[in-house]
Amino acid sequence: MGASKDRKRRKEEISSGNSLKMQHLREEEEKARKSRNKYIAGGIIIAVLAIFILVFSSPLLYRDVKAVDINGRAYSAADYKYYNRSLYWQYYSKYNSNSGEYAQYLMPDETRLKEEAFDTMKELTMLTSEAEKAGFEFTEDMQAQVDSNVDAIVKSYTQAGYANLDSYLASAYGKGVNEEVYRENLKNVVYGNSYADSIRESYDFSSSEIESYYKEHADDYDSVNYRYFFINGAAQEGGDSTATMGQAKTVADEFVAAAVDEQAFIAKALELASEDQKETYADASATLRSSKKADMGDMGDWLFDSSRQPGDVTAIESDSGYAVLFYIDRETNHYNTVDVRHILISPELPDRNTYDDDETYNADAEKAYDAAYDRAEEILKE
Repeated sequence: MGASKDRKRRKEEISSGNSLKMQHLREEEEKARKSRNKYIAGGIIIAVLAIFILVFSSPLLYRDVKAVDINGRAYSAADYKYYNRSLYWQYYSKYNSNSGEYAQYLMPDETRLKEEAFDTMKELTMLTSEAEKAGFEFTEDMQAQVDSNVDAIVKSYTQAGYANLDSYLASAYGKGVNEEVYRENLKNVVYGNSYADSIRESYDFSSSEIESYYKEHADDYDSVNYRYFFINGAAQEGGDSTATMGQAKTVADEFVAAAVDEQAFIAKALELASEDQKETYADASATLRSSKKADMGDMGDWLFDSSRQPGDVTAIESDSGYAVLFYIDRETNHYNTVDVRHILISPELPDRNTYDDDETYNADAEKAYDAAYDRAEEILKE
């Protein structure tokens, strides 16, 4: 019986051992399967990410995918960038020519640029749509304007260090803007503006019609010249605002009574100016103003009143004091204009770096100016 029990026990151990071994193998296989799935999933994610990067970094996305629809006309992101950056460079050119290095502080922010870009696109869409409906043709002269603009850029991009025109345009206007995008949008600009010019030139108004319209809207076009000084009636913290405004009114009334002419107004303003403003008001122009009615509120109602006469003076109350006004005159903008054409003849000045002394250079430069003058005289005779 003992031997029989031992054989039975060994069979159970073997059986048990096989079961444990099988379980272990199954667990290892499960781990391997999960590992394979993880690597496969990881590979798929990497592939998807690679595709995402390629697509979204590609200029094609900016050119071929519609970004905005304006009255049924689709614009891509690259189209929008063209109008946005065009406005940016217009502002930069304007401020840089006037303010130099301070231009960066005068530039409009991105929100304003975005709004103006969309306004430009809306207006241009309307103009080109109306032009197409009217059968307005895109002429050879218009195409020449487009070509001339592009040719000017072509001549300069190599000097700026760019390998080709497309890379230059992408840098100046944004990703996706290439020659095709640039030309197409510039073509629309030229086409739309040419149509607008043709409409304006088609208007024919008689002098009497113009004068009649002006009389009805004179306040929208005229400006007034006047002198201005403000009497502060704002109370200090914890003070009596009613009493302070009362004091300001007394001073303002005295000012009005004293300002019998412009010189008296200037003198009274200097007298009442605070110590730190004395130097400013010592200049007679400190009180001088010129404004349109739309910019002035209650003051405009008084200054633009048809009964106003030179030398009239008043004090107008505001929330924080009194504005003393002296009426000078009204500008009606009725004056003659002239149209002129000119041909500029610039002297061909020598290169200053090739000269050792100023005297020789100045002599040769003078000869260049004389030659330019002689050429101008020849053209005048022609």
